[in-house]
Amino acid sequence: MLQLVLRSFLFFVLLSAGPLSQPVLAEDISVEASVNTTTVELGSSLRLTITVTGADAPPIQFPKIDGLEIRYLGPSTKISVINGKMSRSTGLMFTVIPLKTGQFQIPSITLPLSGKNYSTDPVAITVVDSGSSGSKPVHPGGSGGGDTSALQDKIFVVLSTAKKEAYLNEPIPVEIKLFINELAVKNVQYPSLSTDGFRLEPFAEPERRQQVMGGISYQVLNFKTFLYPTRAGDLTLGPAKLGANIVIASSPRRGMPGDIGSIFDDDVFDEFMGRFETKTVMLESAGIGIKVLPLPEEGKPASFSGGVGKYNFEMSVSPSEVKVGDPVTVRMRVAGDGNLKAVEMPAFKESKDLKVYDPKVTEQDGEKTLEQVVIPKNDAVRELPVVEFSYFDTSEGKYFTVSKGPFPLTVTPLAKGEEAKVVGMLASSGPIFRDQPEELGKDIHFIKDEIGPVQRRGATLLRQGGFIVGIILFFLAWLGLFVNYLFRQRLTTDHRLARRLQAPRQAKAGLSQAAAFLEKNDARNFCDTLVRTLQEYFGNKFHVPQNTVTVALIASHMKNNNDKVLEDLRQVFSECELVRFASAQITVEKMKAHLQKAQETIDFFERNVK
Repeated sequence: MLQLVLRSFLFFVLLSAGPLSQPVLAEDISVEASVNTTTVELGSSLRLTITVTGADAPPIQFPKIDGLEIRYLGPSTKISVINGKMSRSTGLMFTVIPLKTGQFQIPSITLPLSGKNYSTDPVAITVVDSGSSGSKPVHPGGSGGGDTSALQDKIFVVLSTAKKEAYLNEPIPVEIKLFINELAVKNVQYPSLSTDGFRLEPFAEPERRQQVMGGISYQVLNFKTFLYPTRAGDLTLGPAKLGANIVIASSPRRGMPGDIGSIFDDDVFDEFMGRFETKTVMLESAGIGIKVLPLPEEGKPASFSGGVGKYNFEMSVSPSEVKVGDPVTVRMRVAGDGNLKAVEMPAFKESKDLKVYDPKVTEQDGEKTLEQVVIPKNDAVRELPVVEFSYFDTSEGKYFTVSKGPFPLTVTPLAKGEEAKVVGMLASSGPIFRDQPEELGKDIHFIKDEIGPVQRRGATLLRQGGFIVGIILFFLAWLGLFVNYLFRQRLTTDHRLARRLQAPRQAKAGLSQAAAFLEKNDARNFCDTLVRTLQEYFGNKFHVPQNTVTVALIASHMKNNNDKVLEDLRQVFSECELVRFASAQITVEKMKAHLQKAQETIDFFERNVK
């Protein structure tokens, strides 16, 4: 009875809230059809969603389908902000009730939107007898079978590359996609990848999007990077591994037969009542075979730099007019889409006419630069020689050489009596590079013609007040450093104290991040960050695992329960969980109120609970 009242109240709140009255930026229009499963038992039902993005969804009338009954449930509107871009989508939800077993197809639906017609793809479904396992969809790169096949169909990882054949050191784009279907997933880790024979670049920030595959709609996290083969042969990339936490029910669900599930299911309220738990899963993709070709020896120039890909090479010399012994700065820049770490810059070498210093090589923002100082030893130098930079172009399958120079130099001799001193030159290099002569009288101590400062006899340093004060300050500084050392040593062994001390600092950082999502009106990430911040704070404060933090646990650590603080916490947790796991809508004012309550709660515990 209580759950029925709670469901009715939640339904009234969501209906009265309505769609967010916030302007939506112009975006591409799309229409797609998806189902929560492609295999359903007779006597059960499945959910069909027609998602319209970028426009208002008109009413839909499905044609009669022999063996299926389709009933309209209602709309749901979703507004999200991803990477600063706002998007709006409307989902028209239907329940599909099978009337007999067999293979069926939900036909394509055409909708007129903004003066054009947009059509969905047809969706094939299979209806099996009650109790029959039926056939399950097999995801790319995954392995089916076993008792866990249902979970594998709802969350899995796919590893893909743009190339299955590449040259040594050629850049290969790599994508690792996490597919999620109707699961509450949190704390997703960055993937790890078995890369024997490859060098892997760090993963970029993952992209989040929706993707329909096999008629089923998935939430997709896409991790992108590049890798470079470091040896030739038939190599295997992967498998890719990724860890995540899944929120699952710790007690069986209760509901009517054929219940399609919605935000009003028992699981929403079970989460608040503590009947849900977090399960950590480690997902693994299939490996990919990649054939790595060695670089051809035919046509390889002597100046080959090790670069594989497409590159631009630039070079400059300044100044062009110098005297003997003056420095000339040489600058080189290489940019392209290849592995810059394998590129060797073509620096100048020492010669009888030039003295060179070790080059300074830096790599930043997709380019590699070299700076080198070159000094002409005599006025016979007329130019700096040609510099060649060679690389292998994988798209053309051959080597290319870029030449720069020669660079003319005007070197004038030193004036009569003028001498140059070049750092590091040997005395045998000639009289023009000898050291400066010693100044006359520099080593002579002349007789003083003034008495200079007079000091009283016996006024030693130990008797001066400033010296004593300095000794005292030094002792106090040493004592402070020693106390700080003892305190840090204690933190390494007393983990409870260390967690309690870092709790407010981490909470402040988490609240700042939540405030940033609030400014973007990103409700999903705001609620994720706020709940995680509170769980981390109380986990550190009470030295318990953060995934065990509940309002009841927090109350047990309070000597005198403060009903207002506990009620604020219940509201923050419950309403944020609706947004995180049930896609409920929340206003900006509500988010501001929750952020304020979280700050006040943390301040209360810092002042009153030790």
